[in-house]
Amino acid sequence: MKAVVFEGPGAVELQERPDPKARSEHETLIRVLACGLCGSDMRAMTVPPQLPCNPDTVMGHEIVGIVDTPAADSRFAAGDVVVAVPNYPCRKCHSCQAGLINLCDNFTHVGVHVDGGLAELLWVPDEYLYAVPAGLDPHLAALAEPLACVLNGTRRANWHPGEPVVILGGGPVGLLFLAVAKLSGAAPLILTEPNAARAAKALEIGADHVVDPTGPDALERITALTGGHGAATVIDTLGTLLEEALTLVAKAGEIFVFGVNQTATIAITPAVIQGKEASIHGVYIAKSTFPLALTLLAARPDLFGKIVTDCIPIADWDRARDLLMSGKAAGKILVTGAQA
Repeated sequence: MKAVVFEGPGAVELQERPDPKARSEHETLIRVLACGLCGSDMRAMTVPPQLPCNPDTVMGHEIVGIVDTPAADSRFAAGDVVVAVPNYPCRKCHSCQAGLINLCDNFTHVGVHVDGGLAELLWVPDEYLYAVPAGLDPHLAALAEPLACVLNGTRRANWHPGEPVVILGGGPVGLLFLAVAKLSGAAPLILTEPNAARAAKALEIGADHVVDPTGPDALERITALTGGHGAATVIDTLGTLLEEALTLVAKAGEIFVFGVNQTATIAITPAVIQGKEASIHGVYIAKSTFPLALTLLAARPDLFGKIVTDCIPIADWDRARDLLMSGKAAGKILVTGAQA
């Protein structure tokens, strides 16, 4: 089968590999229809990597596929379309025992520790599969994993209709946050993005204002758009913009830090947090939010469908990789399998 393999820093290549084998009778074999490319994939491909990945590992974790060979005790039948949860908790550590399954101390991450979905075939523990609602385009269902992660943050957000929200970063995650904020009625919705194609996409999805963060007095302009008081909610989709978020958040407002970059450091002034009584929330992967993500995608394909902009066959991996690393894609890049 064709598979995109992380061999080491700067070495991620399309290879021909033997078809995979099940690790237990509780795994289901799926034929991958599509696998989304994520910012974490990009960070794994930087030199040096900003996100560690095991050598000789098939990458990819935003996975939708067709059931080929169900597990012995599977809930699914051959031909069912499913999405995969790509993080396997140990269920034994202190975090798991405390109910913090998404914060497991001993996670197995698909596409990082074990083979992922940038391949034609993948075995997945049956318990980590969800059925795709009938009629939902599989290419749109590939957004289930990143949307589930976004919803882990937005379910805790205190935004309300008519309150300003600022989203720092207009990549696919920023666009997903924007779509959910649009559905909430929060307003105005202000997004920062220097890429003209992404800025246009954000306006198409429903942003009220898009500001180039590299422009002069960008933070002052954004604050003015909030009425001068700051935003009730600020979302750092890159995970490196907490300093800017603290400037933009309103008094008693909240900040969500989403993006993961394990090499990034920033300098902040704690007195700003105290003086504003600002709340800062970390958001890490999904937490029982896959069903809600699939429900939203099925209910509003007109909105979320605008986020998928590029579908590239796995055989053309070099083009997909170059588009991801260039940052030029307007929205989500999907790598499609042979049956897509």
